[in-house]
Amino acid sequence: MCLVTTSTGKVEAMSEKHRPDPEFVSKLEWQLKSELRRRQRSQVRSPSQRLVVQGWLKIAALVLLSVSLGAMGAVVAGQIEESWQRQLRTARAATAVEVGQARMDALRAMMGEVERERDAGIIGEETYALSQAELEKARFALQEAELDLEEIETTGRPPRVELFSPALRGPDFVTRRLQLEKDRHLSQLRLIEPFVESVRERHHLGLIGDEELFWNEQEWHRLERAVADAERRLELRRSFLAGDLTAAEIDVRERLLAAQVNLEQAEKNLETAAFQQEKAEERFQHGLGSKMELSQARFESTRAQAEARLARIEFDLLQRQR
Repeated sequence: MCLVTTSTGKVEAMSEKHRPDPEFVSKLEWQLKSELRRRQRSQVRSPSQRLVVQGWLKIAALVLLSVSLGAMGAVVAGQIEESWQRQLRTARAATAVEVGQARMDALRAMMGEVERERDAGIIGEETYALSQAELEKARFALQEAELDLEEIETTGRPPRVELFSPALRGPDFVTRRLQLEKDRHLSQLRLIEPFVESVRERHHLGLIGDEELFWNEQEWHRLERAVADAERRLELRRSFLAGDLTAAEIDVRERLLAAQVNLEQAEKNLETAAFQQEKAEERFQHGLGSKMELSQARFESTRAQAEARLARIEFDLLQRQR
């Protein structure tokens, strides 16, 4: 951004189109020097003529000085703006770390109470496992905030998440962020595994219905897909850093991977909608559900079918571009 002073003395931002062109400055300087040599060759002798020449040269010098200062002002203003933005990014990231740490401290204090209630038999293992899962979420959120702050302080730029981001000297922030994402999903899987196994066992014994089992297994499969997605993106990043794939190839494969994840999610949504419609039909037939509930379930099923078809079309089109 370049600053200019208007006729009223007000300082305003100069648009890009008004910024002096380096080629224009060079040509202007050449023309002024040529004119100076021409007038010197003319052997100006009278005082009045010398005053005209000297006045003209002063004006020319002012023009050159004005243009040069304008270009310099654009550079300085840009540096000031970048410095201001960097300070703001750093302050925001540092605040996120501070808030994340405060949240961790609060949850740790609460976990102490939860453990005492579990040991006293007031709450069960399932409730305790869910509390641990919340603590783990907060721990990974803090680690992600700390990674963002480290990257901003190191590069001065916002955190990069693109798989084709240029490699920097030292640790690769994109790889570290992807690994952290994978570890977060794996941690959640480990924490809910005993809970899901308990649900499956109770369903096998007839203690709970199909719906409770279905929803718990849906969450389990969602986390499994998230782990697999993070690992696939990690592999792509490694291939790019090794020079096996170009940035353009990475871009195509990343979009294909996103389409694949979208397709998998759409198919799971379709499965969920079909299950909900089946249960709504059963409740309606036994007089336990309303017609409105059944209509809503049928609509959700129809929408899920349309979204799954669209996701399949997008995936097939991108796959053919490889």
